[in-house]
Parts: sequence; C-alpha cells; structure tokens
Amino acid sequence: MEHSPEFSFTGLDGRPLDLSKTRQKKGVLQLIRSHMEFLGYSIERRKPRHDDEKPVFLGSHSRNNNRPRLRFLEPTPGIVLFSFHFNSSAKVSLETGKFFNKANKEMYLLKVYYEVSDDGNMSFCFEGVYCGEYSKSAFSHFHDTVQTDLRCFRNFEGHDAVIFGNEDAQDGNKEDK
Repeated sequence: MEHSPEFSFTGLDGRPLDLSKTRQKKGVLQLIRSHMEFLGYSIERRKPRHDDEKPVFLGSHSRNNNRPRLRFLEPTPGIVLFSFHFNSSAKVSLETGKFFNKANKEMYLLKVYYEVSDDGNMSFCFEGVYCGEYSKSAFSHFHDTVQTDLRCFRNFEGHDAVIFGNEDAQDGNKEDK
C-alpha cells in the first residue's frame, strides 16, 4: 500500500522533495545511524515486536550521561521522526504550560510537550522531523538546528524553575556545560 500525502515537503534548499525516491541502497535510517554514531552517539536497533511495526533506533550520547534517550524511526518513506525524552522530578504548575508554549514559539525545528505521571511528576519530550533523502550536508544542518533548539530551551527564562523545580535559580543565566 503506497501512501500518498495530500501535501508536499520542501528541502532545505526550498525545492519540492520527491519522497518516492528517498530509498537509497543503504536506507535512510542506516545512513542516519552511521552519521549519529560518527557524532558520538551509541545507537541500537530495536527489533519490531509485530510484523506491522517499523524498526526503531534508540541512542544516547557518550560524552554526557544526562543526555536524553534519543529515538528515531521512519513512519513513512522519506520522513524520519526524532524524539528526545527527559524525566523531571518537578511538579507541574500553571507556569509549566506557559513555559512550554513560549519555548515552542522560540525553537526553530523541535516541538516540546510534557506529560504528568500519576505521582504528579513530569516527563517531557522534544520531537523533530527530518524529511527527504539523506545527505551529510542536509543531515548536518538538521542536527545543528536540533542542538540550537536544545540550547535555546536550556537557556530559556524560567527553565530551572519549571524543569527542575528550582524556584531559587536565576532564570536564563544557566551556562551550558
């Protein structure tokens, strides 16, 4: 069954993407996996539990144990969904929603949302989409934009109070470690 979207995607150069031609010899996911491993990520492929499931790749970065778990998959040819997951012991407040809405307006590529567990603690997830054929240059631009968005989020006013529950933190003055 071929999926035919009712909308089109454009590449970084502004030209329309032909998603029917995104399959390369090695496959987009394998090429992205190699690129991520070159950047220092440890990547593992999770085998699908059912025949109708897509393969999922999970990863983390070697230089920092606090890095989120990275997850990426290709739900349809030419579209790769990336997500980064974090846990927080902070309690959700009225300011939490305001903070996430402001952050989503400021970030270029990623969108972030939060969920609340039964005990009231929060976890949050960043999601971004890479579209089209893999190329080192295009994927490097994608990765750089993801990193820019993550830095933006970490430095956003109110970050420490909302994410860590640290009311005494000086908002927006946290240095990148």
